[in-house]
Amino acid sequence: MARPEEAVAALVASRDILLAAGRFRQAADREKQVAELYKGDAGDAAKARDAYERAAGWYAQEGAAATASGCYRESATLAIEVGDFKGALERWEQVAAMALESNLTRYSVKDYYLAAGGCYLAIPDYVACGNAMGFYAQQDPSFPGTMEGRFLHSLLTACEAGDVAALDAAVADYDRTKRVSGYMATLLRAVRKAVQDEPDLA
Repeated sequence: MARPEEAVAALVASRDILLAAGRFRQAADREKQVAELYKGDAGDAAKARDAYERAAGWYAQEGAAATASGCYRESATLAIEVGDFKGALERWEQVAAMALESNLTRYSVKDYYLAAGGCYLAIPDYVACGNAMGFYAQQDPSFPGTMEGRFLHSLLTACEAGDVAALDAAVADYDRTKRVSGYMATLLRAVRKAVQDEPDLA
């Protein structure tokens, strides 16, 4: 699209009319379109994230939990892109909590916990990551035994030891089974950098 700002302006005008009429679900649809424009044609991750957040809030208000969750996931991935790992982990944990409420979405919880745990490691806050993993196991007792749970444990162990080689080996092993790409690749690069930047206190 040659002029995404014009499309955004038109969508925002439509959104505001819908909000004034109390039609929050339709307003959320427009705001989601705004987010998609910012993410794609406009290339503005921060504005896209803000728009996804607003859309998610309105969807949740209208009881459209699945669509709200999708917007929160988009927000979380964009937060990783801009380096806001604290904001990202909060959203991943929220999405996980929402997923646990339905048998149809519980299967995805392991991916959300892995992403949230990775954000703790990227901050880096290894103590908080360990505590979070204990909480995840309480919420979903199957998580520690999943491939994602074992991978997160390996990452934390390597990070605590300051062992970049062990970290790389864990990532390579995981990648052989489940391709590391997109936001997860970005996140794992940040985790690796955090380990490299940690001062050697030995």
